Amino acid sequence: MNLNDVIARSLDFFSQQLKLRDIRIIMDLEENLPMIKADPNHLEQVFVNLLINARDAIEEQHNRTPGAQQEGQITIRTHSKRRSVSAEVRDTGTGIPMT
Repeated sequence: MNLNDVIARSLDFFSQQLKLRDIRIIMDLEENLPMIKADPNHLEQVFVNLLINARDAIEEQHNRTPGAQQEGQITIRTHSKRRSVSAEVRDTGTGIPMT
């Protein structure tokens, strides 16, 4: 299974909702990632959940600063190193407080 394909399917499922909320998706996916062993359906659900969390954080940020012109943005990156593949999801929403 290719991680980039799983991410693409997750976005197919969720991208229209993000467009309606003026949230832009930036994709920075490494080409030719090595195949990984994972359940694609479960992994797709993980990415949908991450997108939902990012959407909620962006909307919370907009609610905290009404009238601000900050664009909502979610960035998804993948890369590989030696024998590992990783993905990173970032957003412009509220952060998690450090304690």
